[in-house]
Amino acid sequence: MLLIKFQKENRLAPMKQGIFHFRPTQSFRDDPSSCRGDPMEGMVYGDPNSSFQIEGVEISQWIESIVWSKEYTGNILSLSLFQLNAENCHEIEKGVYCPNADAVEMMKDFGSSFIIMNAQKFITSLEVALSDRKCNYEYHPIHYCDIKDHGAVRQFFQDMKKEKSLYPEFFLKDRSTYGLQNEWRFLIHDIADEFPLTANGGVNIHTPFRTQIPLFKTEDLTSLRVPKDFLL
Repeated sequence: MLLIKFQKENRLAPMKQGIFHFRPTQSFRDDPSSCRGDPMEGMVYGDPNSSFQIEGVEISQWIESIVWSKEYTGNILSLSLFQLNAENCHEIEKGVYCPNADAVEMMKDFGSSFIIMNAQKFITSLEVALSDRKCNYEYHPIHYCDIKDHGAVRQFFQDMKKEKSLYPEFFLKDRSTYGLQNEWRFLIHDIADEFPLTANGGVNIHTPFRTQIPLFKTEDLTSLRVPKDFLL
């Protein structure tokens, strides 16, 4: 699996030396931009057909919408990348694929440059860096659906429970708004406040990851050619 990070070139350079920048998920809820911002970050719509009572009085008929979220002790930190797979690529010759133009166009909003990383090497480096910490962490591709389709959302939570996910609400987004982003996310729950936020509101985590791969311009992603095996 290939993961791609889009940013300004000067912000991508530290990643080649294994320095990864995480942001608290709350910052995405507060972000007004249409690409990174999500007012429903970590929140889920409740089923308005459910019964709501106060002192035995049914009040659901006066409730237009319900939103729930969980409160956590310590920051929930996130690093998001673009996952290259069969959903955002097309075959241009037998066994050779390239990214779809609409996906590349959307990624221009995230930065003028990009770096390609081997997913397993990236994940392993973070696991090594976090091995002596008290934090929880997990990683998944984002699941996209109609977040007001309560049956689909319920099924997602059931599936994530089978995977023993502790933070499923952070891996769910609305398909119509964010589907083209094809996001893959590494999440850290800083239970013991081991990762104080810097002045810019994020935290840099140092890992043993190293790569010599050059940085590329985002518009050049359309020239990428990969065999099908890399899209799995």
